[in-house]
Amino acid sequence: MEHKIDINERELKIRREKIWDYELCAEVLSLETPQTEKKFNENLKLLPELKKELTKKENILFNSILELNVLNKDTKNELTELTEELESLSKRNTNIPSQNIRIRDEICEGINCSQRELTFAGELLQVLKSESHWEGAIEKLLHHFALCLLVPENLYSKVNTYAAKNNLKGRLVYLKTDKKPQLKNFRLQSNSLISKLEINRKHELSDWIESYVTDNFDYICTDDMQEFNHAAKAVTSAGLIKAKIRHEKDDRPQRSGTQSFVLSWDNIQKRRELSFRLDKLKTEIEKNTEKLNKYKIKQDEIKNKLIILENLFKLTIWDEIDVQKYAAALNASHEEKAKLLKDDKELNQLEERLKLLKEERQSKETELSTFTQEKGRLEQQLADINLKQERMQIQFNEHYSNKDNEEIETLVLNFEKYFKINKGFENLDILDTAKENFSSTLEKETEKSEQSLKNTERRLREKMSALTNAKDEIKIKFPSWSADVRDLQAEVTALPDFKAFYERLNHDDLPACLKKFKRKFNDSVKQDITDFKARLDGGTQQIIEGIGELNKSLKIIPYSKNPPTYIKLEHRFTNDIQIKEFQGLLLAAIPDSASVFNKEADSEFENFKKIKTLISYLKENDQRRKKILDVRQWFIFAAIEYYQNDNTQKQYYEDSSAHSVCKGLRKRCLR
Repeated sequence: MEHKIDINERELKIRREKIWDYELCAEVLSLETPQTEKKFNENLKLLPELKKELTKKENILFNSILELNVLNKDTKNELTELTEELESLSKRNTNIPSQNIRIRDEICEGINCSQRELTFAGELLQVLKSESHWEGAIEKLLHHFALCLLVPENLYSKVNTYAAKNNLKGRLVYLKTDKKPQLKNFRLQSNSLISKLEINRKHELSDWIESYVTDNFDYICTDDMQEFNHAAKAVTSAGLIKAKIRHEKDDRPQRSGTQSFVLSWDNIQKRRELSFRLDKLKTEIEKNTEKLNKYKIKQDEIKNKLIILENLFKLTIWDEIDVQKYAAALNASHEEKAKLLKDDKELNQLEERLKLLKEERQSKETELSTFTQEKGRLEQQLADINLKQERMQIQFNEHYSNKDNEEIETLVLNFEKYFKINKGFENLDILDTAKENFSSTLEKETEKSEQSLKNTERRLREKMSALTNAKDEIKIKFPSWSADVRDLQAEVTALPDFKAFYERLNHDDLPACLKKFKRKFNDSVKQDITDFKARLDGGTQQIIEGIGELNKSLKIIPYSKNPPTYIKLEHRFTNDIQIKEFQGLLLAAIPDSASVFNKEADSEFENFKKIKTLISYLKENDQRRKKILDVRQWFIFAAIEYYQNDNTQKQYYEDSSAHSVCKGLRKRCLR
């Protein structure tokens, strides 16, 4: 009977625990706790659909969180850029972006000039307040030109050199300017682009920029589509731009609003717009973060529900949680036992005796467990002692098996003296502690020695690295230095290679080679490059003189009869990048007077490198070489038509127009 009661109690306990877990899970999933097998099976059928619904919600939340994270990242990046831009704008009055300002500042510092000497076109122009209706369209039209750096002639070569030799880490467009531009006298149309602009007259380039905008941005501003269709160049207030056959309209969000404006020497409005945008972005980030946190909480809740759902899937049989069945069985067993005890006194006595024996048995089992644990501890301690003894014996045999007793005794005495050992070890724990102290001391001394060795190796590598990565002045003085040390590695194992390199340097007669190189360079190379430039200069002078002689003849040849006019040819030096680059390299390759007369100046290597660069440039491209060595390509020719009666200018022709005029003159001469 007791065995039967024990079984029923265990089974009931298991089912109470399971029904308790089931109730908790059902409450989370909004399910009713079943009291019958029918309700249990109904819940079981609901689980797959519930899992499908929860999985769908989890996927939706995952995608929403992913989208919000990407949106927040983009918004934070824009916030950082706007903050940097506002900080930059607060330090100046113009609307030029901070990236362009940074490049301009680096160039100014590199060539030692002021920011006023290198100004952006946008810093000298702004839309008239009375024409604010056209501001957005004009900003889009002049955006790229406004970001052009205006370089005066006296700084042109320095800027070229700096830009060619340095990584600007950004885009730079610059224009070479002339302080005395040719301003054309004509009446401005009321709807012309230039009539809607204000020019900063306090700057010395104000006339130049007026001339440039008039020549290159001769647009009309009109919303009359019939006028727009007939015009060669036009722009509407909505930003539709027409340049002959090319049409453009850019309505991208980042190109709209005052925050993208770059014109004007007053940035108050742009700073106000950027500050408003900055506050808006901060609000967006806060809202997105708050929404993101809510989504994550919901996501955790759904994940928890899915885990609970998986636990419920494991309960497939009603008997596993049928508490009532096993509670009834236990009650029946207790009633049966009580009935038996009530009718039999001897059985009651045996029941009391059984209870005492159980208590005594429990006490003996507790004592046995305590003794067993102590026995196990002592056995483990003995095993540890034996293992340590075996290890020590092995170590002793490894180090001292080939030594006699006298040597061993001497070593032991030295060891005791070094560590000041007290021989009175009372137990094994003290011996272990002493051993740990010995090991710690030896490890510290070993680490100290290893650190000293590492420091020595580090200093050696630094010296080696200084040799393989020599300073620029050494590489300039010895051009082949990098090639000579290419195979040397800055490692301790390469020390023999460095010794061999040192011995080779001592063996080679470098001073004699240096003297021979200088003599050859000074005797012939300098003169050859100077003569080469002189021949090119002679060719350009012949062209200039030829144009002068030709103009004398053209003055007496009529170009048009009514009214009578004549043509005068004009030449300007070209701004062709390849030709300018070649001229810069040629000029740099000509030895200056200081290097010629200062015999102690070690400039031959530097001059030789410049000449070598020039020769390599000429060899790179045959078509380019033919072009840049033809001095006729160094000029841009134009034709000016004058009235013969008062020599005033009638028309200016350049590019294809000048070419047509010259063909017409040729026909007249042939007649």
